[in-house]
Amino acid sequence: MTLDQSQPLASETAVRRGPFLLLLASALVNMIGSTMTLVAIPLIVLSVTRSPLALGVVSAAETAAVVVGMFLSGPLIDRVGPRRMAIWSSLLAGAVLAAIPITASLGEMEIWTLAVVGAAAALAASPGLTCRQMLLGAAATTAGVGQARAGSVYWIFPRLGMVIGGPLAVALLASLGNTAVIWLDVASFVISAALILGVAGARPSMSGQQASSSYMRDLAEGLQAVWSIRAVRLMTITAFVLSAFDAPRISVIAPVYLSRVGAPSTVLAWVVGIYTAGSLAGLVLYTLFLPRLSIRWVLAGCLTATGCAYLLLAAAPGIPAALIGMMLAGIAQGPFLPIMIQIVNENTVPHVRGRVLGAIMAAVSVALPLGNLTFGAALEAVPLWIALGATAAAYLGAAWPVARIASRSEDPKPELAPPAV
Repeated sequence: MTLDQSQPLASETAVRRGPFLLLLASALVNMIGSTMTLVAIPLIVLSVTRSPLALGVVSAAETAAVVVGMFLSGPLIDRVGPRRMAIWSSLLAGAVLAAIPITASLGEMEIWTLAVVGAAAALAASPGLTCRQMLLGAAATTAGVGQARAGSVYWIFPRLGMVIGGPLAVALLASLGNTAVIWLDVASFVISAALILGVAGARPSMSGQQASSSYMRDLAEGLQAVWSIRAVRLMTITAFVLSAFDAPRISVIAPVYLSRVGAPSTVLAWVVGIYTAGSLAGLVLYTLFLPRLSIRWVLAGCLTATGCAYLLLAAAPGIPAALIGMMLAGIAQGPFLPIMIQIVNENTVPHVRGRVLGAIMAAVSVALPLGNLTFGAALEAVPLWIALGATAAAYLGAAWPVARIASRSEDPKPELAPPAV
């Protein structure tokens, strides 16, 4: 009798958790494919031209397209709904990306083709991150998972996709070739869209009257929401500044640091791997112990630990410091993004959430190239240890102010009203 009663309960639990698990699988598959393309595209560029400038042009075109796509797609997400937008975004990105292997098979590959197609695919795919974040709330509620835990669990899967996608791309490039790996990414977009089909319950957040307004008015309303809600405004500024400091860690700081301490070039791969593993470990630890943690102290601890990692790099230069410091920084940085999005969601009315998240993600994306450029220029003017010390001071100085922002988000607050335009 006990067995007969438990069977329906297990089946019901599986049904409730299904949309949440499908959303996690979609994020994982999407990131595996995107990481493989991230490895393959530079190799295709180098096969067409040996120019480092060409690599920079293609990379810059894709980065700019991501910023534009995230920013401009917000009103569309709020109008048509995150589920529908996520599906069409993935399918369109896959269709556009297919132009690269098709063009290569025809022998017509040019550098401008890679730049244009790469930018168009990035533009089409960029709304997907915002859409999955908006789908997460309803899927977590259906599954009976708390919003904070759902956010931290979700971000484990894109990080895991990066860990899987890089080595997988290296293995497949040797056996299948560059364009075959691009085809696999096209397939990953299609699979990701198919998985989203099973994530139900998230509808357009605009009412019929709201959806009748103009696109530019919708865009302006989203920007005003970012600026008028204090917690959202402060978190956006914090995310922009910290992203600018985070951006050069792997692309500029690690290569320069290792060259200055005389480390072999192979150590860079270890540093990248240990930072990624640390970031994944930080997310897992945060997820496991989340019920006992206060957001304000987690953020303060994350920023303080990151500052200490930079102090270690500055005070004890060498390979051990690089490995330990990057591991510590990875662990500390792991929980930051899910906490930031949680704070934004808790302080934003539903009907502007797509535009707010899109604007914030665009701001973070803009900060990345600016951070790389600024830190690269700084290393031309000052010694490395001074730049590392200044970065450490910035993180340590931000710990308490950011914790205060988080503490306000944890306080009970009245129902939010939509901002006036």
